[in-house]
Amino acid sequence: MIILHILRLVRATAPKIVVLENVGGLVAATHREFFEAVISMLRETRWPWLPGQRYIVEWSMLDTKEFKIPQSRPRVWIVAVRADSLQNRLVWPRARAPCHAIDALLDGPRPARAFLASALPPPTSGNARLNVINELRKLRERGVDPLEDTHVIEIDNCATSDGFASTVMRGCSPCLTRRRAQSGGHWVSTRGRRLTTAEMLKLQSMRPARLVVPPSVPESAFRAMIGNSMSVNIVEVLLAMLSRACPGVLGPPLRDRWSAT
Repeated sequence: MIILHILRLVRATAPKIVVLENVGGLVAATHREFFEAVISMLRETRWPWLPGQRYIVEWSMLDTKEFKIPQSRPRVWIVAVRADSLQNRLVWPRARAPCHAIDALLDGPRPARAFLASALPPPTSGNARLNVINELRKLRERGVDPLEDTHVIEIDNCATSDGFASTVMRGCSPCLTRRRAQSGGHWVSTRGRRLTTAEMLKLQSMRPARLVVPPSVPESAFRAMIGNSMSVNIVEVLLAMLSRACPGVLGPPLRDRWSAT
């Protein structure tokens, strides 16, 4: 497991700050024992060349959509700060409302309604096509017009015992996991297509124009990296928190730009 390699590196190098991120399910009952073992290993870490030093360890569940970016992505964040670096209390960031509308992050104009009425994944896409048909039908049965009101549909699920079940969110994207991003992303009802790579980057709070992807990296591999990455907006608010708690360790004080946007 990669976490064990990280812990070995921490024991060997004694970094002043350690930040770990993992899926929200890490704190569920089925994985709780492992989660608590990681916390204990960090708290019990000692270094012969730093007598008396230890880590102050805290954790919190933070969701990307609670910090302005419209992607539902609950993640466990673990922060370990060496005691000689912690000068102020760690004050975890609170949710920032409201979340930006996903329409502001989508590329290009909205297609004509006549196009949207027949837009579907290709017949060769299997479950994806069936999932879109099924979820659009269910939205219409509830009195929702998905061609006017943007809904994002997780369409690459497999069939279940009662048909096809997908996560559908209004004005917000379901979680972009590695697998979902690599397969092409979720379906956008008011665009009649999947999310573009640039839109996936924006849903991770990244700026597409600032990223240069080597030609040797396939598009699907790059999308998988996006799904595997940390949401930059969450990283920013955590670094701002750590900057206040550990003055000087991260350089000049960092501004929390998400508190004002």
